[in-house]
Amino acid sequence: MVLFSLLSLVYSKELNKQQEQSLGYSLIKKKQFLKLFRPAWNSTFTIKNIQKAFAKPGIWPYNPALVLKVICRPITPPEAIQPTLRSAKSIRHFQADFRKNPSQAKLEKLFRANKELAVQAALDRHIKEGLLEVLKDEKKSKARGKRLNVLGEEHTKPILFSADNIRRTQELFAKKEAFAKSERIRINTKKAAQALKKQKNEAEKAEKALQVAVRGENINKVRIKEKAELQAQKEKEAKQKKVPKALPVRIKTPAKPRKVPVLKKKVVSFINGNINGGVLETPVKQSSRGRAIKPRVIFEKGSN
Repeated sequence: MVLFSLLSLVYSKELNKQQEQSLGYSLIKKKQFLKLFRPAWNSTFTIKNIQKAFAKPGIWPYNPALVLKVICRPITPPEAIQPTLRSAKSIRHFQADFRKNPSQAKLEKLFRANKELAVQAALDRHIKEGLLEVLKDEKKSKARGKRLNVLGEEHTKPILFSADNIRRTQELFAKKEAFAKSERIRINTKKAAQALKKQKNEAEKAEKALQVAVRGENINKVRIKEKAELQAQKEKEAKQKKVPKALPVRIKTPAKPRKVPVLKKKVVSFINGNINGGVLETPVKQSSRGRAIKPRVIFEKGSN
């Protein structure tokens, strides 16, 4: 009876530990029963505990005084628990009060508060670690799929390994092995191609960087050369400005020969020259332009 009560107590502690670690968010399932029950059983049913279970009530070795001593022992009341400091604000006020009026009682109370806070910090750390463990277990349990047999089929009944099943299993494992081998070859080939591509890209980048450097160097050379030529041109122009300019010599161009004027002969033609009665009438003179020239009349002296 003592051993089973102890087993119940230890198993309850394991359950409480599991609940404390998960803060009540994790449910106890069938697959977790053995994980909790086995350590409780191993720690309870030991040779030492079995001997104590018979020795404590005085069964073996026989000693009835042990039971009578427990029955007749007076019960002492528990000591009153004094309130301790919990919040940071109360601790600050208590420290200010202690600095003003220090005393041994206040110092003891401060020591108790420090101890309690240390215990609380340890409990919080323990709960945090337990929660992490529970989360890991939950993640593993969710990752598990349905139970399959060697043929990859779901089953809930006992499996009978017949010759046909063995042959199918061998074929299945051969296919799986061939597929895994082909996958490894594909992955290795892909990795090699990626490494080759990376190496090629690095070589191209290095070549482009070299070309850019050479182009930059050539541009710098051309700029230096152009700058030197411009400086030389400026120096040349400055020297030419310093040299005094000679007076310009005027060269007389030979005079062009003057054209000799050509005199046109005046042509006189007679028009309307008729003979009337054997007497020739004086014809009317006409200039080269076709104008009629009147005859000049000369008057003699003494004539009217």
